Amino acid sequence: MKTNYSTKNEKELLLEMLLRLDVIIDILSRANKKSADSLGYLDTPDLLKQLHISRKTAATWVRKKLLRAAKVGGKLYYSISDISEMMHSHFERH
Repeated sequence: MKTNYSTKNEKELLLEMLLRLDVIIDILSRANKKSADSLGYLDTPDLLKQLHISRKTAATWVRKKLLRAAKVGGKLYYSISDISEMMHSHFERH
């Protein structure tokens, strides 16, 4: 559906509102990420980035029960303390 704008000003206002919405979404996204981190959890992208591992490696660890994952809202979260414990137990064995 094509919208006709009666004035250029209306189009500019709409674009400005969309830009503000993008900023709000970005701020909320970062706030949500910080709250998960501050609670002691990493989501999958953060886990992969922090440990320099592939998605397949993370999935293997979960499948082999080396690392627990909690699914919340369609996203997997990993406890930082569980990650630390897994890493320490690995180093103790080798």
